[in-house]
Amino acid sequence: MATFSGAAASSSTLAYAQRNSTSWHTGTSNGAMQGLYTTGSASLGLSRVGIMVFSGLGDAVKGKTIQSIGLAFKCAASGYDNNSKVMGLYKARWQYINTGVSGAQQIGDALGNLTGHFYNATIGFDLNASSNASLFNNMKDYFSAGNSALICYSGESTKGGSNNYSHNYMKITRAEISVTYLDGGIVKYYTGSTWQDCTPYYYDGSSWKQCTPYYYDGSAWKQV
Repeated sequence: MATFSGAAASSSTLAYAQRNSTSWHTGTSNGAMQGLYTTGSASLGLSRVGIMVFSGLGDAVKGKTIQSIGLAFKCAASGYDNNSKVMGLYKARWQYINTGVSGAQQIGDALGNLTGHFYNATIGFDLNASSNASLFNNMKDYFSAGNSALICYSGESTKGGSNNYSHNYMKITRAEISVTYLDGGIVKYYTGSTWQDCTPYYYDGSSWKQCTPYYYDGSAWKQV
């Protein structure tokens, strides 16, 4: 078992843009933002799109069997102070802050949601096969494919209350991730309808021990 730990907390790893804009605001003072704030007419194009890049994550866990994912967010005092804000998490179409595209162009497929107190607080989540299972399964497939970035986006096009904040408006000034995985290649078996991941073991005469698969490329043995 091995663990990758990383953080999005710099001008190259944390940013936001409005959905219809290519103006990206980077660094911890700007944060990764989602939701809508405006003093004028509300529209979907003004909704924020945040990106969090966990440098090195994709390289570390590509092809690995991920067992659990821990997430922690440091949140600014932005938007409403409530306990039920919903962070929408999406795949990133680029695994870095691509300042040549709009916020909307950076949003990939939906991964799932997290609900909690994202206001002037630090909040953590543990994801595994029995806790937040749907989001965990989507994220483990995404990261084990070699990806390292997450998008936060709520898509709200309306505003509420006298302060003109959408319900899920938030600013993340630091994001941390911890991914536990099996430090070996993935071996699969066929159930008759689908391929399932499995962990290879061998019997040493007294107990079963986990082993790491290798293949021969014609000149050297390489770990899967």
